[in-house]
Amino acid sequence: MNLYEAIYVRQSVRKFQMKPIDELTMKHIRRYIQAVSPLYSDIKWHIEILDTPEQIKTVRGAWKAEAPYYMVIYTEEGRRALANAGFILEQLVLYLVTKGIGSCFQGALHTTYQPDAAKGLKPVMLMAFGWGRECIERDVKDVRRMRLQDMIVAKEEMGEDMKTMLRTARLAPSAFNAQPWRFVVYHNRVHVFERKQWKWMPAMGKIKDFDIGVVLSHFVLAAEELWLQCEVQRLGSISEKSMKNYEYAATVVVE
Repeated sequence: MNLYEAIYVRQSVRKFQMKPIDELTMKHIRRYIQAVSPLYSDIKWHIEILDTPEQIKTVRGAWKAEAPYYMVIYTEEGRRALANAGFILEQLVLYLVTKGIGSCFQGALHTTYQPDAAKGLKPVMLMAFGWGRECIERDVKDVRRMRLQDMIVAKEEMGEDMKTMLRTARLAPSAFNAQPWRFVVYHNRVHVFERKQWKWMPAMGKIKDFDIGVVLSHFVLAAEELWLQCEVQRLGSISEKSMKNYEYAATVVVE
């Protein structure tokens, strides 16, 4: 199973076996962290795995899943940095699936642990992971998402490759399954719009920026699977455009 295939079967796991992951598998995970591709190369970030009792005690917050490991991504401030964090961490989530390891994002958690390597950076998302006490996979038919036709505005005829990329993007996870994105689709590009701020839930502002990075990672992984060139851009010509309740986030260009 590769990362693209993992998109179709992965589900969040909140119940974990409190037993260690073997040393070789952990070595592979740490090596993959070093090799993972960011969305924006100019943004500083660092990932730390919390795996000792002292480190895990620093993890606090609501709806905490008790796990033997927590992965923390530290980064700069700003919306691009949050999207970059989502883009990176979703790849790691999918990589864990290929190793038979379960995980779940923990957006309501925080940690006071600050390694030297993350000096000047802020922890923006934690992810619990480990061997699951429940199944880490599901049938794609059981995924609860809105219909694809309700997510998109098609401006041109779409080819099969674009349809595949959109189906893959539809499966992206998001906080509270809010799916804070809509897509304006042309034959070789997709303009991604994200929901504007929820006045009744201001904390969702940062989480939805992270979620946009997650859905962009699905676009890129699908393009790679289809052997297509894919680039995520922010086009000044449409940066001021908006849909009802949505604002422009990025454009996925495919060649």
